[in-house]
Parts: sequence; C-alpha cells; structure tokens
Amino acid sequence: MSEETLGGYVRTVMEQRGLNSNRLAQAAGVTEGTIRNLLKQGDDSNVSSPHPLVLRAVSEALHLDPIRLFQMAGYLGPDEQHTSFSPIAEFVALSFDLLPPEQQKVLLSVLNSLNATNQLTLSPEAMRELNQAVRDLRKEFAFFRTPTIALKDQIARAVGKPMGLMPDEGMARGIARRFHDVFNDTTATAFTAEQIIDMLQHPSVSFVLNLLLPRKEMPGALDKLYYLTHPESSFGKPGGELPPEQQEGLKELWRLLERVSSSNL
Repeated sequence: MSEETLGGYVRTVMEQRGLNSNRLAQAAGVTEGTIRNLLKQGDDSNVSSPHPLVLRAVSEALHLDPIRLFQMAGYLGPDEQHTSFSPIAEFVALSFDLLPPEQQKVLLSVLNSLNATNQLTLSPEAMRELNQAVRDLRKEFAFFRTPTIALKDQIARAVGKPMGLMPDEGMARGIARRFHDVFNDTTATAFTAEQIIDMLQHPSVSFVLNLLLPRKEMPGALDKLYYLTHPESSFGKPGGELPPEQQEGLKELWRLLERVSSSNL
C-alpha cells in the first residue's frame, strides 16, 4: 500500500503511533469498520469515500493536519496542501508544539547538536513567527504552495553542480539579477552576488527557505533560493517577463528575507 494514498498515509501514521484499527476507532469515536474502510482509500475503488467528519475525527485522534487528509481524500485541491513533509516530520512538528517551553528548549538543543547548518539556534518564538510569515506568503502566492522543479532543470542541477557548471557565485549572480529585474530599479537596493551570499548565512533566512522548499536532496540555502526565484519554465527568461503574480511573489520573498536577515530572529 502506497504512503501516497490516503489509506496508506493513515496506516503509516498508525504504525508510528503503535495503533491498530480498534484503538484508532475508539480514539476517534467511530466504528472499526469505518477505520478499515479509510485504510482502503486509494487502493480499493469499491469502498465509499470517507465522510468529512470522519476525517476530522481521525485527524484529531492522530494529531494530524486535517487539510492534508481532506486534500488526499479529494475534498480540496492540491493548492491547499501546505507541505511535502513526511508523516514522521509532521508528527515531530505537532509534538513539539504540544511540549511546554522548557522541554521545547531541550529538544531544540538536542536537534541543534545534530544539525550541521546550525539553523536550530532559533528560539521557538522565532520559529513560530517565521512559520507564520511563510504561511502568509504561500496563502497570497500560489506558486509558493507547491514549488516544482522541471525535470530538465533537475537534470541540469544534478549534472551541473558536480561538474562545476553551476558554481555558487554564478547561482548567486543569477539570483541577484532576477531580483533586480522584478524590482525594475524601483528599490534603492543594489542586488549583488556578495549580498545574496552574505544574506544566506543568516539562520533565519535558511529556516525560511527550508520551509518554502523542503527538498531533502537540496540541502543548501543557495540552491533553494535559486530555484524559488527561477520557477518552472522561467529559465532563460528575464525577470521582467515573468507573470505578474510571480514578480509580485518574488518581491515579497525578497522583502521577507531582507527583514529577517536584519532582525534579531
């Protein structure tokens, strides 16, 4: 059973929590048959669609984001899905929010010791503020909700980086040029590769970019910003020729990165 289906996703979460159908049914206040039906969603075309109230009850029992369950069940469009995080990552995030502040600090210190990029020196309050800023950006601009990289661009990255065809300075220059184009000289900011590279050293900037583009195979903040500023099918186009929504979205992205990099977050 695929984890990509609604039934497979719920089954994976149940296994992580050590729950069987009976225990989940009791926790959600539904029948065991209802849970068994839910676990077949996406793999058995003969089962009826789950009722929205069942999805809500299951999401509460498993501490899951109900939006994701509604989207996987077909009640909401793909644009409503917030992240591509794994069930384990979602469980860790939700569990973190349920901990008291002192225990959150302990968990952050442990994670920080395991995190080579040192991003987790941010306080829980700063993380919540940055997460809300990213949610607001996604809400306003659709292309930030499900950022995609075209296959040819993925190949270019996979081949170009190891061969030195996409050096860091070249990528930073591309980012600076893209921001310069979309702002069209309406800002006093002089966009330079050095400025971009310096900004990306700030832990809050890296945290924001990881939220916007949670791709495990792309750990670097520079790579993430490059592909966020060069959406699918935009390669080779001047920034001024991008659709208006993308231009406005990139302007707001820059304003957010500039704000957090100059703050104490």
